[in-house]
Amino acid sequence: MEEIKEETLAFFQTLFEVESTQTTGESFNFIPKMVTDTFLEAMPSLEKVKETAFSLSSDSSAGVDGFNGVFYRSCWHIITYDLYKAALDFFNGGVLPKAISSALLCLIPKVQNPFSFANSSL
Repeated sequence: MEEIKEETLAFFQTLFEVESTQTTGESFNFIPKMVTDTFLEAMPSLEKVKETAFSLSSDSSAGVDGFNGVFYRSCWHIITYDLYKAALDFFNGGVLPKAISSALLCLIPKVQNPFSFANSSL
């Protein structure tokens, strides 16, 4: 089991490794500033939280929390204020529980009897 853990860690560290590059802010001066810091730091309105929740696809698989877009639309009248409070807590610097912020990775073999992660797709 330890060998699998080490192989997994080594594979994903290499996969998501980024080469460090030095740049000055001047490199991006040609990109127009479309969003202000104030906009990014603003508390979401209840309407914006609803809009976001309702934009989740009905056909998508459920997230780690077990819920998809159908759940949020059909139970909105029950979960409204709890979900809104969770969003405000996050914007106020609250920590998201692992159950909300984690992701599930599913490896799909590219070949029969894969012997390494390189033989699989995410």
